[in-house]
Amino acid sequence: MRQNLISQGRTGKFMKYAVGEIILITLGVMIAVQINNWNQKRVIENEAIVTLNNLADNLQEEVFYNGLENAAERVLLTDSLLNNQLTVSDFRRDQRLSDLLSNYFRSEVMEENIETILIQESIVPKKYRSLITWIKNHKLYMDNYTRIRNGISEQVRRNEIIMEDNFPWYSLDDSLSNEHKYQFYLKNPYFRNRLMNLQKVNKRLISIYSISISQKADIAGEIKLLNENFGLDELIIFFNEMRLTRAEMIDCSAGDEGVYPFLLSHLFYNNTMDTLTYTPKQSSGGSVKILPKQLGFITRTDEEYIQFFSDNGCINFKVELNDYIIIE
Repeated sequence: MRQNLISQGRTGKFMKYAVGEIILITLGVMIAVQINNWNQKRVIENEAIVTLNNLADNLQEEVFYNGLENAAERVLLTDSLLNNQLTVSDFRRDQRLSDLLSNYFRSEVMEENIETILIQESIVPKKYRSLITWIKNHKLYMDNYTRIRNGISEQVRRNEIIMEDNFPWYSLDDSLSNEHKYQFYLKNPYFRNRLMNLQKVNKRLISIYSISISQKADIAGEIKLLNENFGLDELIIFFNEMRLTRAEMIDCSAGDEGVYPFLLSHLFYNNTMDTLTYTPKQSSGGSVKILPKQLGFITRTDEEYIQFFSDNGCINFKVELNDYIIIE
């Protein structure tokens, strides 16, 4: 056709035809490139989603294996010792009391997917973008936890050297040596002073870790909620699989008796259409506003009951160490 147009001297029409052909080819190439880009973007976003879901699984596992309950029990035992509430008989009955100074709160952090998802931040699908800030905050918390934990580890190491160098019976495990230890733990001012200092840092470490546990569960739950076909029933199953227990809702007239002398954190989900408020008993930051269908966590200090308020009145929960709250 192009040769006929040229032989007939119809150059103008030939140029129009040629330009049209070039435009069609260009458009075809551009469409093909765009489709390829879309496909590549979809593949990359799918990889980011897989990483997020892997992160949710990792966080779920870390919450499942958290050592908060054992750590809290050790802190309470240490407080009992420092408050002169223990005797030699208590030490003889409970071996855990014999190594309170050398045993401090530990929990390993295994969150490789945190680093991966932060590297992939720019390609995370839009609906998951709000999670990035939470993940970054969680990483800061865990970095702080690791720093404090390493400091305690060094403090305990130095103490072990001092004890072994100055007290021959310290590293022995016979009945006579143990009796020396019991008396030392109960009466020696040096030991009590070091234990008191360790206890302060240990309480801070547990508080940080308690918040980090709620952060882990919160991030994991948010990832699951953003996936399709994941509602309240699935969320409750997910929390239970992490060995978290659902807090009991009780009458608002119940009194408050504190149990734990450090900061604790609890996951919540507001399954109502009401905006709620929560005011910690010992808070300088004022009330916390909780929006409808919001998943998050709140902190408490030495409170047994957590109360939420709405226009419809009070909702009260009795909370244990590893409890989560469903507001309905």
